[in-house]
Amino acid sequence: MFLRRRIAAFAVAGGVLFLAGCGGAAVPSDGPLGIHPRPDAGMDALIMGVLRTDAGCVRIESPTGAGEDVALTFPSGDAEMDGDALVWRGDTYVDGEEVFFGGGFSAVDGYLPDGCRGLELFVVSPF
Repeated sequence: MFLRRRIAAFAVAGGVLFLAGCGGAAVPSDGPLGIHPRPDAGMDALIMGVLRTDAGCVRIESPTGAGEDVALTFPSGDAEMDGDALVWRGDTYVDGEEVFFGGGFSAVDGYLPDGCRGLELFVVSPF
């Protein structure tokens, strides 16, 4: 609950609907990075927190450590893992780094690693 309040404090109300598109690279079927088909539009909420790339799931760590981590899923073709580092839009992010991403909380078709199952899902916008 604390994480939701923290996220809500940083959220920007989004009026853009998330629409699944057909373009972009193929969605993988393994690895620690959640991937969804590249959409034609995206949401514009903001999530901030500590990036975690361990335990088979790329996620934002709960500030309370109470198991309220949030799994991240990225548009197909926009992100990849380089060892334990996340590479997104040409920038490299490492485990333990404070990060922020635009997007929104939503269910989405695509690939979600087993280590992310059961976590709330934040869909990173390609824009």
